[in-house]
Amino acid sequence: MDGRWKDDGRAMDGRWKDDGRAMDGQWKDDGRAMDGRWEDDGRAMDGRWKDDGRAMDGRWKDDGRAMDGRWKDDGRAMDGRGMEQCWRSWGGSRVEAEDGAGRSWCCMFHQPQPRIAGAIPSKRNLGWLTPWVTGDGARAVSTVSRWTHVLGDMRISSSGDIACPRHRRLLPEVDWAGTLQERQKGDFRESFCGHTASSSCSQRGWWFDPMTGQLSDQVFPDARGETEMQRHGQRILCRLSLRCGRLSASDGTFLASLLTLMLLWDTCEPTGTTDSRPNILLILADDFGIGDLGCYGNHSMRTPHIDSLARDGVKLEQNIVAESMCTPSRSALLTGRYPVRSGMVGDYVDHSLDVFNSLGVSGGLPRNETTFAAIVKQVGYRTALIGKWHQGLNCRLRGDHCHHPARYGFDHFYGMPHSLTGPCWPDPSRAMELAVHARLWLCVQLLALAVVTLALAKLRGLVSVPWSLLAFLALWTLLLSHGWFCSVDSSRYWECVLMRGHEVTEQPMDAQRAGDIMVREAVSFIQRNRRGPFLLFFSFLHVHVPLPTREDHMGTSAFGLYGDNVQEMDSMVGQLLDALDVNGLRNNTVVFFSSDHGGHLEARRGHVQLGGWNGIYKGGKGMSGWEGGIRVPGLVRWPGVLEAGRVIEAPTSLMDVLPTVAALAGAPLPQDRVIDGRDLLPLLTGEAAHSQHEVLFHYCGVYLHAARWVPRDDDAVWKVHFVTPVFSPEGAGACYETGFCACAGDNVTHHSPPLLFDLARDPGEATPLSRDSEPRYDAVLRTVDAALAEHLRSLRPVPQQLALNQDHVWLRPCCGVFPFCLCDRERGLPEITP
Repeated sequence: MDGRWKDDGRAMDGRWKDDGRAMDGQWKDDGRAMDGRWEDDGRAMDGRWKDDGRAMDGRWKDDGRAMDGRWKDDGRAMDGRGMEQCWRSWGGSRVEAEDGAGRSWCCMFHQPQPRIAGAIPSKRNLGWLTPWVTGDGARAVSTVSRWTHVLGDMRISSSGDIACPRHRRLLPEVDWAGTLQERQKGDFRESFCGHTASSSCSQRGWWFDPMTGQLSDQVFPDARGETEMQRHGQRILCRLSLRCGRLSASDGTFLASLLTLMLLWDTCEPTGTTDSRPNILLILADDFGIGDLGCYGNHSMRTPHIDSLARDGVKLEQNIVAESMCTPSRSALLTGRYPVRSGMVGDYVDHSLDVFNSLGVSGGLPRNETTFAAIVKQVGYRTALIGKWHQGLNCRLRGDHCHHPARYGFDHFYGMPHSLTGPCWPDPSRAMELAVHARLWLCVQLLALAVVTLALAKLRGLVSVPWSLLAFLALWTLLLSHGWFCSVDSSRYWECVLMRGHEVTEQPMDAQRAGDIMVREAVSFIQRNRRGPFLLFFSFLHVHVPLPTREDHMGTSAFGLYGDNVQEMDSMVGQLLDALDVNGLRNNTVVFFSSDHGGHLEARRGHVQLGGWNGIYKGGKGMSGWEGGIRVPGLVRWPGVLEAGRVIEAPTSLMDVLPTVAALAGAPLPQDRVIDGRDLLPLLTGEAAHSQHEVLFHYCGVYLHAARWVPRDDDAVWKVHFVTPVFSPEGAGACYETGFCACAGDNVTHHSPPLLFDLARDPGEATPLSRDSEPRYDAVLRTVDAALAEHLRSLRPVPQQLALNQDHVWLRPCCGVFPFCLCDRERGLPEITP
């Protein structure tokens, strides 16, 4: 009609009318554009995308995928850098592809963009392997002749057909095979990552509609392959995904062939610092006996979540700590070194003094010591310590935090800088004390303000107030402060403290609630860092006395408060493992569970046992020679890499954590010091049959009490005791009269010749061997003596940090203005339900 479209109403004088799409070139009824602007659905206003927030001046906003072309919230790319923990963009890598028509191009993998017909992928856009095809609905088939991903010497090749029916786009299964080859640099050897897979459509994948540009996670057929790369000194899990999906098409026009290569995986760079490295979750219990776990033979204590680590992973039968007290054992775990090397020991006769006994002491883990957190942080890991620290806090002044976890490589800290003590729980007067503190502090502030104001006013001649009155008010203020300080002289107020970062959040803490808050912090850290890699060291306050336990767990076990506390800890381990599952991190996270030493046999209230059980092994906490004090659980889970249900009898040590974590992260070990730990990966994966430890030494403070030798060509595990504690009362299995066994002095027995046991035949160390009963007696002692001499030559004199075990008031942490230090900044947080 004069060039006008009439019946269908699409145009009148070039205007679109009935469907309202345009009026003078303006789109109206559906509101998509008004003067070229999209309105109702809000996608663009002056070319800007609005309601769904994808772009604002070309920027993607609400879903956070890009801000100035950057992908943000889901973390897949930030300036072309891959950040997704499992399926990552190969940002910065080179892709060569050639379609069926012979066209080829290079492109950078980045965010997918809907393409128009016949378009060729451009730099920084996802490369479609075939051009768009339009037609009249006939079946069209286009063949991808070749695609190759090139990164150094790494190549993958594949091909496949894409069939496009009229009213739907279903990308078929694609059979493919590829080989990865990576030539390592430096001290890494050439390694191969072989992979052959026939795709079978499973349940989840990425669904992409080119008509809307939507990309979302939906249920649809998926073809996925996984392969494992073995490196010299480390193992990496490489994944790639080849996705297929159903695409909708409108009547009249449709897309014929589309292969969206979501190659969201890591680049496996030669340095070993790629994002395919696993996350690491280290879980450490406190004072937990090896005999309290079902997987170690306890059939009456319910610990299903911890036991699942043994079922799904590897169980270490002879896992040994370097010391049987908290502070030195934890320093060995952190540094991979005997505590005698770092000075985290004392020469006390009373072994109970071989820990930091106050937050007012100036000692702590030496600043020149390197922890596993510092090692992996240098290669890109996010690190956190949640829970118990017990490695010192301040040096010269309150708040200098010279021994704070942040000084040793931990990006985030929430927990207890000290350790649980008896006064921490129960604390029935805590609420009243906080209320009195708040009112008294207000009164003191008002009095101080009045004294200062009146003094200044008197000096300026504004008021006439006797100086004696001002002196009385000032003295009364000081007396109130001093009286309050004297009333809070219990360690509850100065040791039972929680911190978030460098801030005190609870003083004194609600010990019954603390475990739940720590789990909350851990779950939050996992969620924030789910794209990894991260290292989370979760250091339980459980099951140290006084065993603070939530009421809903009390009375749930057959072993009183201790059993209730153990089962509460197990439920919290379950919450940590669930957080990994919920965030899709189960297969890409190495989980390690252990304890800092054996159970505390002397922990009793009357005839009620409050300490752990060490099974068949003699001794417990504080007894660094006997097995019960130093043999602890060791469970390692890494699905798909470590064989489920495997048991390792070879000796391992908690000092092995540092070199093993370094190997997992692809980080070098410090070369300027002796590292006593050994990389466990070869043993865990089955590549090595024997432990790298031939001889392990067992210290009680600075005093060497025992050593073990495990010959490579023998099944024997020789244990030599030079010194043993004297149990009290006589004939008991612990030092019940003193609370802790001694390291030296009158309450120990020196053995010459040493006691000798074969733990393979006598794990309970019940019957010492002699020259008459063991023909190898002298040979074993000579071997151990030679190893001991070599070990002693490797030691260097260092300051003893535990010799600084004197409490100083000016070093104690304070939540406010000293001495008004009580606070509860966690009050009002929602409860966590197990």
